[in-house]
Amino acid sequence: MEELVDCERLRDVAAQAFDSGQLLDALQAIDPILASGQACVEDWLFTGQVLIKAREYAQAIQVLNEGLQLDPHHAELQYELANARFQLGDVPAATAEFERLANENSWLEAWSSLATIIPGCPTADNAKVLDVRRAFVAELLQQATLPSADSELATPTAGTHPSQRIRLGYVSAFFHRANYMKPVWGLINGHDRQRFEVELFADDCQLEQFDWFKKGVHDRIHITSQLDNMALANLMRDRSLDIVIDLNAYSVVPRLGLYTQRLAPSVVAWFNLYATSALPGIDWIVGDEFVIRNEEEAWYSEKIFRLPCSYLAFVVGHRAPDVVAPPCLKDEVFTFGSLVSQYKITPAVLDAWSEILCRVNNSRLLLANRAMQSTMNRDYITAEFSK
Repeated sequence: MEELVDCERLRDVAAQAFDSGQLLDALQAIDPILASGQACVEDWLFTGQVLIKAREYAQAIQVLNEGLQLDPHHAELQYELANARFQLGDVPAATAEFERLANENSWLEAWSSLATIIPGCPTADNAKVLDVRRAFVAELLQQATLPSADSELATPTAGTHPSQRIRLGYVSAFFHRANYMKPVWGLINGHDRQRFEVELFADDCQLEQFDWFKKGVHDRIHITSQLDNMALANLMRDRSLDIVIDLNAYSVVPRLGLYTQRLAPSVVAWFNLYATSALPGIDWIVGDEFVIRNEEEAWYSEKIFRLPCSYLAFVVGHRAPDVVAPPCLKDEVFTFGSLVSQYKITPAVLDAWSEILCRVNNSRLLLANRAMQSTMNRDYITAEFSK
């Protein structure tokens, strides 16, 4: 006979632990409910969400499928299952599920997830990406509370301020990630401060996290993590910026609402936007001939500005070891390696890498990313390669 447990108390303990970021404690609290046979659909959903937060994606898939045995039509379970599959690289399956949920429920969260991952789906072309992102923006305009329009902003011209300098505003939630933002600092620090003033609008970081920023006399840093989109839009307008440069794009979905209206005479997407944004408040996207090919232009809502070489401005500001001879010269094994995020290792990538490994005698592949810290995630990926 299965032992009865105090489910309500354990649920409260688990929820409190989750809210405070104690993921292991949350799982330990909910586990007796799952083991007792008294778990409801919401218990399986909660457990799956905790496991996804802990990057235990393969285990989350198992747990969420248990919940779907109780209620096969539970939309949140289906959504989280698609999320877990996406995180492990099954982007086509996740895309199809997000699209179904979005269309059936007019669900903004499903639309935003679909619009975020669609450029990485091997079966989606540029036309599909544009269609999806337009549909997401339409849903966003309908459902979200957004900054109000301001039609009085003029076309940017040099010398719009008494200082005669052009005022640039960079928007990012990642200024604190030094390695990730090296291409950005290469550009920002290269601005001629006689001609430009730079203002940073920074989410999720503190002033002491700007070691890479070579701050000019007139430059300013605004810590904006506590501001909602309306407050941030008003701040940016109050600063009378000539050009706003967005560095987030779909990596920070909650901030996309900023670009449903005009924030400055010219708004530019750079560095972190893959394919079109479809947002009416973004005028330009900066790229090069490799990342935005001529034949792709028809599927962009933005005007395209191509730089002559690379669109990035990578600068190595740290000491790096000397390049040495490859290890394969000393032994018979040739090692391929990838440090890419797991969600980028799609079925098409698995097929290509598997064929390469089969063609190259005595070869191996080293994968390293955060998802690979989990034993069950590693087993999942090994099984995918075995197929």
